[in-house]
Amino acid sequence: MRRFKISRCSPKFLCIFFFGISSGLFLPLTTSNLALMLSDNGMSIKSIAIFGIIGLPYSFKFLWAPFIDSIKIPFIPLSNRCAWIVLIKLLLVANVFIISCIDNIATNILATVSLFASLAFLSASLDVAIDGFRIAILDNKEQGLGNTFAVFGYRIGMLISGAGALYIADYFDWHTAYRTLMLFLLPGLVCAFLYKDKKTYLNTIKTSGIVSMFQTSIVDLIKIGGFVFIVLFVLFYRLNDAYIGLVLQVFYKELGFSKSEIASIIKVVGLFATILGTFLGGVLCAKFNNIKKSLIIALFFTSISNLLFILPLHFEKNLILVAFIIIIENISEGLGNIALVAFISILSNKKFAGTHYAILSSIAMLPRTLISSTSGAMVDTVGWEKFFIISSVLSLPSLIWLAFIKDTTTKRSTIN
Repeated sequence: MRRFKISRCSPKFLCIFFFGISSGLFLPLTTSNLALMLSDNGMSIKSIAIFGIIGLPYSFKFLWAPFIDSIKIPFIPLSNRCAWIVLIKLLLVANVFIISCIDNIATNILATVSLFASLAFLSASLDVAIDGFRIAILDNKEQGLGNTFAVFGYRIGMLISGAGALYIADYFDWHTAYRTLMLFLLPGLVCAFLYKDKKTYLNTIKTSGIVSMFQTSIVDLIKIGGFVFIVLFVLFYRLNDAYIGLVLQVFYKELGFSKSEIASIIKVVGLFATILGTFLGGVLCAKFNNIKKSLIIALFFTSISNLLFILPLHFEKNLILVAFIIIIENISEGLGNIALVAFISILSNKKFAGTHYAILSSIAMLPRTLISSTSGAMVDTVGWEKFFIISSVLSLPSLIWLAFIKDTTTKRSTIN
């Protein structure tokens, strides 16, 4: 009987996994890959970092999340969120194809900014639809396992668009790399057409319209105990990772690594380290049965891992040393990701799954898009060593806000 239940539940976890791959494909295209492309075209690190503001849609996706939560697309005969997933993916394919036709992104600034901003907007919208789909179809007891499948898929998607794109760009060019990546959207498209979303929370709230629904969802979220402290915690928690993320590719390049070396050592090794960190994060959550302890442990490791990046500055080019640091950094990132995703998922009411998750995850993304845009100027001002020292302490204030969040608040998943 137990085996039957597992096999019966497996299709939705498979869909979550492939949707995760689709979602993970686009973040590197608007961050690390974009930074490396601009660097290849002769742009300075200070100017490159300013392009971090292109990711603003990730931080404001909650503004249009209610539309995705409530509006049905009439010309796509699928459940609401699956229809949105299909539509957005088709628009992403068109967007990426146009980007691949630009000859020099560093000189066509207006076209580059416009196309990558629209790519970020569509990618953020895809996240809203996928996150809402995942939270709505899973029972509370399945959220941990579902989040693990989502993170695994997301990380594999990032590996494909990160390492895969670098390999292709090194042997061919960036145009070929971007066009090839779109083939990996196909499994997710198939899942969207085949999966029957019988369990839905759409239109369960009778309001006068989308604006009223948005207001209702906001009020429901604010009613959480210690909401202000939750916002402050989520805002600061990933700040140390966010601050270094955009410029790390340029850092590796300045250390003397080629795009293929970055792909082989940093991306591939990093993926398996992140998977290990994700697994350990799930183990920590299960062991302590207290998400706050897992968040604290993960934060400690991420702060330490930022300091390790100082070591390569004092040695000649050393793949083994950098690989070791990447392993530690990505394990720490995996720990933090699974803990934060579980934390946000627990706080999200299933009736407003897409909107609630979008709001809280948008807050978490805000430092990466705004504050990280100053990272290039910081490197130019203080140098790499002091830059990594500063980044290691940026998330420590989140411990203060976490102390004010009651343990009962993290059990909100009983609200359906």
